[in-house]
Amino acid sequence: MGKRILALILMAVMMLTMGAQAVDTFAVKDTISLSFDGTTAICSATCKGSNTDDKVKATLTLVSEGKTVASWSASDSY
Repeated sequence: MGKRILALILMAVMMLTMGAQAVDTFAVKDTISLSFDGTTAICSATCKGSNTDDKVKATLTLVSEGKTVASWSASDSY
């Protein structure tokens, strides 16, 4: 019985001394909009990181009736 209590105490001490790491958020500000002007769809997306060396990649795909009509890609920093 004494060995069980000792084992439980050691497990509790190990759990209490474990370190934790914080997770940073990647996108500080993002804005997405979709509007229509008659038969024209207007899509806009903005994503800004917290540092000037953050890299962003995006792909926009236009799909109509299950088929890809067009696709646009872009990448930039900050």
